[in-house]
Amino acid sequence: MLTCRPVELLGTSWVLLAGLLVPLQQAADAAGPLERKAAAVGSSVLLPGPDNVTHIFSTRWEHLNGTSSRTILQYHSGSHNPAIHAPYTGWAIFHPSNGSLLLEDVQEGDSGIYKVTVNTGERESLQILLEVLKPVSRPRLWGRALVARATAEVLCDVEEGKVDTFTWKKDGQPLPPDRGVRLSDSLSVLYLRSAKKSDCGSYSCNASNGISWQEASLNVTIAGLSPPLQDVLRVAVVAVVFAAVSGWGLVFPVCQSEKLRISESAAGGSRTLIALVLGGGQLVSS
Repeated sequence: MLTCRPVELLGTSWVLLAGLLVPLQQAADAAGPLERKAAAVGSSVLLPGPDNVTHIFSTRWEHLNGTSSRTILQYHSGSHNPAIHAPYTGWAIFHPSNGSLLLEDVQEGDSGIYKVTVNTGERESLQILLEVLKPVSRPRLWGRALVARATAEVLCDVEEGKVDTFTWKKDGQPLPPDRGVRLSDSLSVLYLRSAKKSDCGSYSCNASNGISWQEASLNVTIAGLSPPLQDVLRVAVVAVVFAAVSGWGLVFPVCQSEKLRISESAAGGSRTLIALVLGGGQLVSS
């Protein structure tokens, strides 16, 4: 029966692990470095070849899509023109001197990973992640539930263009990134929990992507008064009512006395008139 000592098992494990790491490292080296590039819809974009490459014997450009790839062109030194494959004929221009590729009038569907492989005696490759974007439109801002002691919301919505980043400011000062919550690719919401007077002010939302940015502002006013002001208002109302009642208590007796005097005057005039009539037009004392 064969037995293995612990040292022998450890040595065997390292050999197996090394055997697994070598193919992974080779795959990473074959993929080459990844660069990122953004371009606007309808523009022309230049995809560079590997740096410091001279005396190129052959070049191959591919458009990678998941696990599959589509060949854009193949070029061998000594040939007059590169072999450009459809549908890239007419809008892909190759520069043999440095291996770069110019794509004209790019559209959103042209986004993806572009890989160039050159043979200079040794194979070198470069991958470029191209993102073709529409410029972002001006954000639209509006408020919701802007009431004291409620959870108020300021919403920022962009109708066109993919937004990479939303940033918020209040009165020109940046707000912490966690204050704004992104609900979708085009909508961000700023929550004002237990809204109060200090939350009033000018809020701005900046929406940006790799090629453009737009910003809009909104003046926010919180409806309703804070509890201390409400107490002051209640005291003021009670004072006004008390003053009105007290004033009416003083006015009523005065008005009542004046009414009595008017009644007595009217009664005296009536008696005088009766005496004149009975005395034949002569004033007769009553």
